[in-house]
Amino acid sequence: MEVHHNTHSGKKSFKEYLLEGLMIFLAVTLGFIAENVRERISDNTKEKEYISGFIQNLRDDTTNLSATIKVNEEKLAALGRLMSLAGNDLSSAPSRKKLYQYCMGRSIGFISTFTSNDVTMQQLRNSGGFRYIKKQMAAQGIAGYEIYTHNVYAAAGVYTNTITACAQAAQELIDYSVYYDSTYFTNGAFTDKTLPLITGDPVKRKIFFNKVDAEISFTQNYLVNMKDIQPVAARLIAYLKQAYDLKNE
Repeated sequence: MEVHHNTHSGKKSFKEYLLEGLMIFLAVTLGFIAENVRERISDNTKEKEYISGFIQNLRDDTTNLSATIKVNEEKLAALGRLMSLAGNDLSSAPSRKKLYQYCMGRSIGFISTFTSNDVTMQQLRNSGGFRYIKKQMAAQGIAGYEIYTHNVYAAAGVYTNTITACAQAAQELIDYSVYYDSTYFTNGAFTDKTLPLITGDPVKRKIFFNKVDAEISFTQNYLVNMKDIQPVAARLIAYLKQAYDLKNE
């Protein structure tokens, strides 16, 4: 008895090949789309993290600016009182006492500078984080704020140099050893004993008051630069909170 095996196998139709190809294409495309979505979600998360951190840095800056402005305005007032003695006869005991009093505390030689909290800025710069900041106005605002901080730092450089020069001029006129002599200074106040001057040279005196005047000018300039950046920081905080829906920040 003969048995015949059917060796003919059915071939796939063109439509079946087309369908398989389409399925493969869709699988690859959907995988690519899913990966892009995951990357975009990740990028958006990182962007918000950077912006949230930068907002906190701006808040720190506004607090530090307010404190630094306050003490420098006090310093400016003290320097103004000191400068009012420029035309006085410093050979008299009352004028000398005022000279010493006005040189104490937040006056000549006193330095208070602002340092920006740039933690997030450094992260954006060093780790390539700026690529995550997709909103152009946000990126421009952050970059613009950095320019303002550089202006403040530049003003601070001249401010500190002038203060150093004025303190050196004071050391050539005022005898700071009196603060350690109880006949001149006791219980945080000067006695009625006539305070000494290191020199009576009128040229040294004029140089001293010229240095005080310079310190006044550059303290004023420093204050202007700090006051300029304050509203910039406030506006940037408001914009970033709104643009990134961070109203609870």
